[in-house]
Amino acid sequence: MHPDNANDFQGSAAGHIGAIRNAFIMLYAGVKDVRVLNGGFQSWKDEGYAISTEDVPQKPVADFGKAIPGRPELTVDIPEAKEMLKSTDAELVSVRSWPEYIG
Repeated sequence: MHPDNANDFQGSAAGHIGAIRNAFIMLYAGVKDVRVLNGGFQSWKDEGYAISTEDVPQKPVADFGKAIPGRPELTVDIPEAKEMLKSTDAELVSVRSWPEYIG
């Protein structure tokens, strides 16, 4: 699916890529309970749930409350990825979009 820039919520047409990436970042940082809404924003709207367009100011915090990364095992570096590709008992999964993948 491709985002429609005329749509107020362009990301809703792009599947769950942004939500999944944010979920991964939160898990990597150490957030324990992270969930991705099945069906995304469009499903939320279709079910008639409340939507706010209120501009709520962000409140910076001095500290996340723990060291980041909280779960470094969720990602690999290039040398580790190369070892995984050589292995018969590991799978390497990319979360890049197709344009990112083809460079």
